Amino acid sequence: MIKKWKGRIKFLATKWWAWILVPVACFAVIIAASFISYFSSPPSVQELRDEITDGHDKLEKTKMQLTKAEEELKETKSELKKSKAKANNDKTDSKQDQNNLKDKKELEKKLKASKQELKDTEEKLKKATQKSSKLNKQLAEANDDLQQTDAQLKTAKADAKETKAKLKDTKTELKEAKTKVTAANAKVEEAESKVAKVTAKAKEESEAKSVVVKDEPVKEDKPVASTSSSFTNPYAQSNESTVKAEVKAQAEKDFPDDYMTQDYAVQEQIKSFRYLRDYNITSEVEETQMQKAMNDFPNDYMTAQYAFEEQMKAYKN
Repeated sequence: MIKKWKGRIKFLATKWWAWILVPVACFAVIIAASFISYFSSPPSVQELRDEITDGHDKLEKTKMQLTKAEEELKETKSELKKSKAKANNDKTDSKQDQNNLKDKKELEKKLKASKQELKDTEEKLKKATQKSSKLNKQLAEANDDLQQTDAQLKTAKADAKETKAKLKDTKTELKEAKTKVTAANAKVEEAESKVAKVTAKAKEESEAKSVVVKDEPVKEDKPVASTSSSFTNPYAQSNESTVKAEVKAQAEKDFPDDYMTQDYAVQEQIKSFRYLRDYNITSEVEETQMQKAMNDFPNDYMTAQYAFEEQMKAYKN
């Protein structure tokens, strides 16, 4: 019950009109007391004056209390406004706290995403480091290859210089070879001259034989068909390997240290040898001239071929 009355008094203390009723109630108590004292015993004038003075003093006190109560009421209103403002601020702070909570969740999400990005970045950095190591290894290998290439280039330059010197020597040798070919041509011309003389002599002998034949009586013998098998090619039994060896030895002797001219001479000699070996002899004249060329120019198949062909041209003319 006491708690209940305390609660009611506390409630009335917060209301402004309750403070106004306090001086009114006091004034009413004073009036009532005055009436009771007046009617119970007749007071004297001085007592009445004193009572009136006391009533005025009490009234002044009551007014002062009322003023004080009004001031306290104003303060209470001000505090109430502050409380409302604070309550509004608390609501704002609550909303801000909610927003902060949302921001916190978003920050947590961002932090989680940042951690994931950091993890991915570390993975990429690891891969990049591996790739960098691989590239450094390839670069080192490339540097080694470059050094080898430089060495090869130096060697190639040295070889080129040496080749240039050899080319210069080859030109000199070629010049000498040309001189030797000129000499060989002179020998061929000399051989042709000999062949011409031999051809002229053979022609004279052939004409002398034809004169003798004209003086003799003509015999009417039946012509005997001659076959190529009845004539022998003196070169048919020669071995090409042996001939090549002999020709090569002769070329080395004629053109020492001149391998180009040696090779050319060997090829031409073998070509002439094959021509003479594979020639199909169909008459006694061809057989005789072939044997004569072989005897006159042993191991010189080019000159032998030339002599044989010229003899046969002269015979047919």
